[in-house]
Amino acid sequence: MRPRSYILVLLALALGLGGCGSSGGGGPITPPAPTLAYVANRDAGSIVGFMLTANGNVAPAVNISGGNTQLSTPVAVAVDSSGRIYAANDAATSVLIFASGANGNVAPIGVLGGSNTQLTGVEGIAIDHDGFIYVSNFNSNSIVVFNPGAAGNPSPTRLIAGLLTTLNEPVAMAFDSNNNLYVGQHATNSPLLEFAAGSSGNVPPIAALNGQSFFQSVADGLALDSANRIIVGNYCSPGGVAIYAAGASGNASPVQVIKGPNTATGCVGGLAVDSSNNIYVANITGTGSDSLSMFPSSATGNVAPSREITGSNTTLNTPFSVAIH
Repeated sequence: MRPRSYILVLLALALGLGGCGSSGGGGPITPPAPTLAYVANRDAGSIVGFMLTANGNVAPAVNISGGNTQLSTPVAVAVDSSGRIYAANDAATSVLIFASGANGNVAPIGVLGGSNTQLTGVEGIAIDHDGFIYVSNFNSNSIVVFNPGAAGNPSPTRLIAGLLTTLNEPVAMAFDSNNNLYVGQHATNSPLLEFAAGSSGNVPPIAALNGQSFFQSVADGLALDSANRIIVGNYCSPGGVAIYAAGASGNASPVQVIKGPNTATGCVGGLAVDSSNNIYVANITGTGSDSLSMFPSSATGNVAPSREITGSNTTLNTPFSVAIH
């Protein structure tokens, strides 16, 4: 006779009660861990994706490019919870939406654009925790918000604009765990702004971070980690990455600064964090050696990245914006 414990194991397997990622049984299904870092490859006219473990002169695992894609100077990328890929199409003043798993010379499944959208000089895109689509309008100093799944020529659900907002060439955006919106700005010496969740209209930010010890003039990279630490990447002047404590505002000093020749963070085009709070930085060199670098969350000073994706096989050419999914 087989032991009773053996029979119970067989019964559990038959009922689907065991195993990693099992769809049966009585527990919640754990979502898959992020695997790709997507980059808006501006001057190559593509969206590329690299495995999070990639290193060196490697080809991208995903390369959305070609005439069917309608990509035209993509400057920002975001991915929603279902895996749909959103590209801010600067030259065409539109947002392209690609299916989850899209790769190659594929047409978008949707396009946001037209006079009703109020898109003007799209420079950043972000998806909040409820799936709403945020687009930063560089030319009109505004942020337009669309319903989840929006496409075509709809009017925005919300519009953040006006003198009280103090928006000045907004670019990168990110959200904290409370869905508050953080906005990095391209205009020199403009602070990083925080708006309350659901903000609409001519409303003032609830906080502004000047960060005088590491002034984020031209903040083209922005992310918040799982502890709501604020991670800012600077485009060329002064360059580097600064990490601020959660809730930092005013002239707060960063708690960490990643900067120096070993870091290769002289011109940060964008950044993102993964589920382990590792920091992925898109670096623009102007010399044909653009890169995507990974630093652990504890990195500080003039340190080399743990991994660096760079070289001709990567196709990286003026990489702006990074999204992890």
